[in-house]
Amino acid sequence: MTSDTPLQQLLRALVRFWWVALLGIVLAGLAFTFATYTVKLGLPPKLTARTQPTYSASTQMLVTSKRDPNLSASNVNAKVIPLGEGTSGTAATSTTTGTAATGPTYTYDSSGGADGDLQRLDEIANNLPPRVTSDPVVKLRNQMFGRINGTVTAVNPYAFSGAGGFRSGPLPYIQINGTADSPQDAVAITNQTAVAFKKWFEARQVVNKIPTANRVVVEQVNSADHASANGGTKPLLGVAAALLVLLGGSGLALALDRLIPRRRPRVARVAVPAASERTLPTSEPVMPALEVPTMTLGAHIEDVVTGETTKRAPRPRKQASNGTSNGSAPRRRRATTSTPRVAPNTEDAG
Repeated sequence: MTSDTPLQQLLRALVRFWWVALLGIVLAGLAFTFATYTVKLGLPPKLTARTQPTYSASTQMLVTSKRDPNLSASNVNAKVIPLGEGTSGTAATSTTTGTAATGPTYTYDSSGGADGDLQRLDEIANNLPPRVTSDPVVKLRNQMFGRINGTVTAVNPYAFSGAGGFRSGPLPYIQINGTADSPQDAVAITNQTAVAFKKWFEARQVVNKIPTANRVVVEQVNSADHASANGGTKPLLGVAAALLVLLGGSGLALALDRLIPRRRPRVARVAVPAASERTLPTSEPVMPALEVPTMTLGAHIEDVVTGETTKRAPRPRKQASNGTSNGSAPRRRRATTSTPRVAPNTEDAG
């Protein structure tokens, strides 16, 4: 049972199986690269983003008239149509005595041309967007500025299209959106389309011989000066793939650390003698006593001093080939019954 925290166990497993950790890092880098880029083999390999980003820019144009109705508080056409007595239209009402008093009602003339007619300008602003992206305008733009790879859309920014159907924009504005592969192209194609449409629209008014006082004026309110990136390859997918590979490598190292036991260092074992075999240590070794045959040497010296010589006892005979060991006692002979010898008597001899 160990008291290490899970993080300590993981670090210990990664240190022990360092080759698994190194392999996981390499595979994580490859996963991030292949998830984010398209790799073309070569020396060096060529990396291309899987999804190229696009850039968008926008500009707005105002549909107005020579006599801008937004500059005057009164009807610039000065045409008012009385509607008679009634409760509809614009009327003054008082309730001082509990009874409603209504004055004469009136409305503006909407058939006097574009000047001062905001409703008419709104209708024109809602009808012109398809003309902005028409082929004559695109062709004129390419002739004036050159061809740019991109797309252009035009809408009334205040129009609404939903479940209840389409609702026209209440203000006479046109928004032009340009999209291209680079920010410079997106800005250029947007502004160039606005300029080309304005020139085409004025030329159409001249061709149709529209009086100058009744002509609709198209003004570019603001020009595009920057572009925003849309889409493109995002590194989040590659980062997620790399993290999954790293987690897999860490789990593999932890599993190997638990499945394969660690090798413990070998400790030299010293044999401990039993209690009966233990001996007390001695300072000096004890030598056995030397036995000297003093008795034999002394007896021999005594015989020499007295002048008597004795015959040494014969050495024991070597064993004959009867299977007995040398120096052992001779084999006993079998006892036989024989008559004892009797010494001769002198009387018998005489």
